[in-house]
Amino acid sequence: RDLHYPLRRQRQMCIRDRVIVAQINEVNKPKISKLQKTKLKIIQLLEEVGNTEKLLTVLKSYTEEYPMDLERKKRLAYLNLELGNYQGAQELFYKLFKINPTDKGTIIFIVDDKISQGQFKDAYQYIKMIELDTDIAIQSRLELIFFEMGKTKKAQNICNNFKNITDVNNYSQVELMARCESRAGNFNKSIEYLVNYSETRPEHIPSHVLLCYNYLRNQELSPAWQLIKKIQSMPNQEKVVKELISYYDQVSNQMKLERSWEHSFSSDYFETNINSYWSFITTLVRNLSKYS
Repeated sequence: RDLHYPLRRQRQMCIRDRVIVAQINEVNKPKISKLQKTKLKIIQLLEEVGNTEKLLTVLKSYTEEYPMDLERKKRLAYLNLELGNYQGAQELFYKLFKINPTDKGTIIFIVDDKISQGQFKDAYQYIKMIELDTDIAIQSRLELIFFEMGKTKKAQNICNNFKNITDVNNYSQVELMARCESRAGNFNKSIEYLVNYSETRPEHIPSHVLLCYNYLRNQELSPAWQLIKKIQSMPNQEKVVKELISYYDQVSNQMKLERSWEHSFSSDYFETNINSYWSFITTLVRNLSKYS
């Protein structure tokens, strides 16, 4: 026997084991009955014709009968999301995670759910499972989580890695770059990215929401209000609109207070009544702090 025999033998055993495992998996693979095949065809047809309401009913019934068909269960979760039933989608995705904790789509939903609740540390516990994935959808969320957790250097590293937009049609990349530019104080550049994207996708709500926030951070009230009205006309956006209007009011009030501050320095009244002047300044600063 030559010196390479053990290595060759090990490779032969590995090949044999892979074949055996494949055969076992094929034997253990659940067989699909004719009835199940028929139901899957019905689901496919409903997908093709776009009858979402009927599809929802059929998928619910199907997943109850075949609970281990994770592909269809995930489709049901996404369908609930599409139809505005966030709570229904939320319940399904968390159940899916317990069954298959490595599914990227499921992890992304849970991460987004935690982010929406401001639970960034919890979000990181989920996304760290796929942290090394270079997918821009993952890295964009990581940048946000790192920033909110105070790990600004890690967040900046991600911004630097995706400094140049290579795909203007990829929202995750556009969102990341817009956010990075906004953090650097380059609101006009951030707005430019989002305007270019949202103009070609008038129904894409996330880009409109982020653009609206950027307008408000840049104190551009008129275009921000136009976007709020546009988002308000879209279905199932009541909570988002409420938050945007609240932020709009904060910015509007802050701008009024800032104008009052500028006016105070030229007021003849305060020049003759120093006590009233400092009383006014104290109140103004207290009010400004609410919006900082």
